[in-house]
Amino acid sequence: MRAARLFCCGRHMANTNDHPAGSSRRVIDHFVGQPQVTEPVKVALESTWFGGERAPHMLMCGPPGVGKTEMAKTIASEMGTESKEAIGQNLRTGAQMAGFLLSARERDVFFIDEMHELRTEAQTQLYRAMLDWKVFVRGGPFGGAAQSISVPQFTLLAATTDEFSLLKPLRDRFDMTLHFSFYTVPDLIEILARRIRCSSWSIEPVVPELIAARSKGVPRVALRLLASCCRVARSRDERTISVHTLHETCRIERIDALGLNAAEQSYLAILASSSAPVRPTTLGARLGLPLTTIQTVTEEFMIRAGLIERTPKGRVLTLKGLQHLRSGADA
Repeated sequence: MRAARLFCCGRHMANTNDHPAGSSRRVIDHFVGQPQVTEPVKVALESTWFGGERAPHMLMCGPPGVGKTEMAKTIASEMGTESKEAIGQNLRTGAQMAGFLLSARERDVFFIDEMHELRTEAQTQLYRAMLDWKVFVRGGPFGGAAQSISVPQFTLLAATTDEFSLLKPLRDRFDMTLHFSFYTVPDLIEILARRIRCSSWSIEPVVPELIAARSKGVPRVALRLLASCCRVARSRDERTISVHTLHETCRIERIDALGLNAAEQSYLAILASSSAPVRPTTLGARLGLPLTTIQTVTEEFMIRAGLIERTPKGRVLTLKGLQHLRSGADA
């Protein structure tokens, strides 16, 4: 399993089973940012190595693109045991969950991404296995009483963007709940710098900061914009990513100085042209986007950045949002 692919390009351990606690070769030491996550995880890993026990079950919560999946893969790599991965959409029934868990060996690491997609039946099967180390299967093709089958003691790592959509008994079974946050500009700069060092590209010193400022606090967005800059430079037979390359990339992709895309820029323009709050249904109709997309995607960063406000009567542009528009939002 690959470890920390997006967030680090450090050395992978040749044999993680020989990995001693406290070793300077730990993959997790190369994970950038999220100290509120990495510090307790390091303690848990050290305790696991010294105690010779399985690692604790960990639930990783936070917005998309901030490193939950990569942290899970890093932990699995650190443990040096067999790891198995699934996404919530593929474990729809209790029987499918039972089949997944029955493949475990002692101290294996299971990783379930998009945990909130699990149906209630699958969640129930899972939390009973986490507590009693048993799964329950129906008694033959003609029904009958459910039979319990023991499973080895495994470690469950799970990632979700909505922890409260999980059943409370399932949430309570996790030994650790890790909350991921959006990244700071300095951390994004470090992630970009590591990616550049792992490539054959050169970059003007100010460009990583300019890319980070347009990334909305999300490493995935920063790395995607860096990849776009590489494509633009390559199309011109250049090997250096310059400020001009970045500006041309943003012009082509219609990204402004805060990283707002065309739909978000149009959203702000609609608010600026209205003397009254604008309802999200109206914004959706004007932009040609579903209401759920407006509320959960389009508005997310603009609210976080203080560009707009939600009011009972609709959305309004803040002074900061107006200043952004008046500045020309130049990329």
